[in-house]
Amino acid sequence: MLNPNIFREYDIRGIVNKDFEPKDARKIGKAFGTIIQEISGKNLIIGHDNRFTSDSISAYFIDGVLSTGCNVIDCGLALRPVIQTAILEDGFSGGALITGSHNPPAYNGIKFMTQEGLPVFGDSIIKIKDLCFSKKFKKGSGNVEHTDLKELYLKKITPKFNLGKGARVVIDCGNGTASKYAPSIFRALGIKVISLYCNLHGSYPYHTPNPEARVNTLDLSQKVKETEADVGLAFDTDGDRFGIVDEEGNHHENDRTLVLLAKHVLEKNPGAKILYDIKSSQILRTEIRKAGGVPIMMRTGHPFFQARMKKDPEILLGGELSGHTMYRENNCFDDGIYAAAKLVELATHTNPPLSKTYEKLPKTFNTPEIKVPCPDQKKFNIVQEMKEMYKSHYDIFEADGLRILFSKSCWALIRASHTTPALSLRFEANDKKELKKLIEDVKKNLEKYPELGLDQVNLFIEAGK
Repeated sequence: MLNPNIFREYDIRGIVNKDFEPKDARKIGKAFGTIIQEISGKNLIIGHDNRFTSDSISAYFIDGVLSTGCNVIDCGLALRPVIQTAILEDGFSGGALITGSHNPPAYNGIKFMTQEGLPVFGDSIIKIKDLCFSKKFKKGSGNVEHTDLKELYLKKITPKFNLGKGARVVIDCGNGTASKYAPSIFRALGIKVISLYCNLHGSYPYHTPNPEARVNTLDLSQKVKETEADVGLAFDTDGDRFGIVDEEGNHHENDRTLVLLAKHVLEKNPGAKILYDIKSSQILRTEIRKAGGVPIMMRTGHPFFQARMKKDPEILLGGELSGHTMYRENNCFDDGIYAAAKLVELATHTNPPLSKTYEKLPKTFNTPEIKVPCPDQKKFNIVQEMKEMYKSHYDIFEADGLRILFSKSCWALIRASHTTPALSLRFEANDKKELKKLIEDVKKNLEKYPELGLDQVNLFIEAGK
């Protein structure tokens, strides 16, 4: 029996041979092949990441898609932005990527894309799930061909940048699929690249390719300092997110990086709208306004960002704390390589080193995103109960969980993760003492739920003493 819990808000995801088996992908392929024909056509492009389980899952998934009468271009090892680019360039009906994204190697899953290259999410994922259980699949016999998209993507992206000459960049792909693309693309852009963990290895032996987590950029920081590089870039394995380390080895959260990118956009486009997510720092609101832009905070989730950007032509840039960064000029795709190249372009045309540019931003004290383990069937109810408790005492933003505004610049976030069995917490304050107080307040109210694992929260409280 197919596990319904692998169908999440933005994709399909779980631990292979625990939450689902590779052969389950055949049924999912049948469902996707059936639905895509009803929407846009029967020509699909499908790729996979380099996890050891991805080849077999991809084979089962493609077999299911072909059985509905769809034709498939199997592009092998690919990034999601690469498939998105190919969909638009060659007019495919849609696509899919077999990937566990930034999760540890035991995970895997499937991300789906529409005829516009945009993510399939929400109700559309539910339709795929329902069809898997109703088994009302189309029947046919499609054809499969094989190709490599690296050169296509390279030709599309390289003419869009002028990065100057002589910049030195360390690139850490965490042995993920971005290893095939990122180093050669930046070299083609005229950058001297120092590769770190850029050989493909599906067990990710040095660290999980998740650039949001500071622990995963420690080696990158060290390498940047050792080689006296100008910047360090980290990518996740499906290439839709990036992380940044400056020339002094400092890791910077993506919300602060988004401030720099927003100012860069607003120099030529005053009055433009900039999107940021509910997890991001309060400085985005003040700094975007100061630069002449219109800041808009919205719920977390790159599919929601891309959908809103498509509807509103005045939104030129969007970014999430997690590292998803979307430019209107790049079809609103969350392309980690494209966004990273924009940052390098900014750095190479700015006189002060990157660290000094970050230092000019207002100083706040915050935590990274803290994931609190919580059963999927409990997490949304817990958030709702916390919302009811806090909303009578504080102003809250509740489009996605709740962002509690304790004062003008001090806030706490409590939301249910849409991709993992966890609550997502984050805190920001003016000083360490105030930050510790915020964390303790929220922790006290979460302690009544014995199913929550609060060890990480305790660590941040201890660090603030």
